[in-house]
Amino acid sequence: APKRLVVAVVGGDEGVDAAGTVASVGDIWEAATGTERGEMAGSFAVEVVAVGEGGGERFIEQVAAAAPPSSGGDVAQALVTSFSAFAAANIDVLTPSMAAHVTTADTAYAHHVRTARAKLAAYRSRTSRGLPVAGFGRSAADLVSKTLAGYDRATAMAAGTPAAPYRAARREELRKAATRGVRECFVAQMAALQKNSLDRFERRLLSGDAGKTQGGLPPVDDGFDDGRAAVRTAAFLFDTAASDVEVPSLGLRKTKYVADTTAKLGEALEKFPDSPEAQLRRIGRVKKAASKPRAPQERAVSAGVNLVAMFRPDGFGNFQGFAGYNAGPHGVIVGVHNDADAPETISQLGGVRPPFVRVQPKLSFDVQL
Repeated sequence: APKRLVVAVVGGDEGVDAAGTVASVGDIWEAATGTERGEMAGSFAVEVVAVGEGGGERFIEQVAAAAPPSSGGDVAQALVTSFSAFAAANIDVLTPSMAAHVTTADTAYAHHVRTARAKLAAYRSRTSRGLPVAGFGRSAADLVSKTLAGYDRATAMAAGTPAAPYRAARREELRKAATRGVRECFVAQMAALQKNSLDRFERRLLSGDAGKTQGGLPPVDDGFDDGRAAVRTAAFLFDTAASDVEVPSLGLRKTKYVADTTAKLGEALEKFPDSPEAQLRRIGRVKKAASKPRAPQERAVSAGVNLVAMFRPDGFGNFQGFAGYNAGPHGVIVGVHNDADAPETISQLGGVRPPFVRVQPKLSFDVQL
């Protein structure tokens, strides 16, 4: 069945030349489609309506009320957009050629905005689940540039004509629609990357707190410098992943997100020792160590010999030194003290000078039962 085509003639309170209006619509059809106007009757049932000055809103309400219930709102919105667009275009005389340019701009806008939305829907299906979009930055930049380039090619004939402002206005609407969707996906991706980085960092801290033998970081309490190194590593990994998401051509950069993530990683490191997870992990290690059975020890007896030698050359005690060496249970200690002429030393020995060297052996036994 033919579609209903309503032609509104503004300022037609005194009467409308319906036949002339239909003929003008036929001229627009021929200019836009390149086919005879007679073929238009098979596609559209043309209805000419007079609209007084300021009566656009009432006309829109009437047409929307006559539309099917499921599409009334869409029809009204389309009419409002059309009225606004033509007013912004500043086209005083809508000749068939100008109407063809306007129609081409609308058609190109509708086609490319649908294509962009389909691609953005594919992005959102992953970002809504916290999944990354591979090569998002490059793909998003290509989406916007190709969308606008396709629109420009399709509407190139309108450049330099009175319809050029309308063409530019529709192009700006297309750019905003594509850019807005890309920005939403960019923000969602950065939030997901930040969340994943923080979760992965906390898991590394927990595995490191459990001990180096598990391939994690050393305990934070015993290695704060190692924890800071882990922060730098996590921040670097986030920076690398964010580089694949940013879209510099649209002003969507990673700088503030990298700074914010680095600060949150530092906060997580500082709060980790007092976190419930870390405390439970430490309690578990203590219980495990306390309940671990001790290995049986073999009975053994080991002996060791230690020699202590003291050299006391002439002098008044102004030089003193010791040196030692251990080899298993055995050891040697050698000391030097030049106090052989010191009065206090001689008085302690009953007026006799001390011997030059004195050797004292020591025998020790280590018995394990």
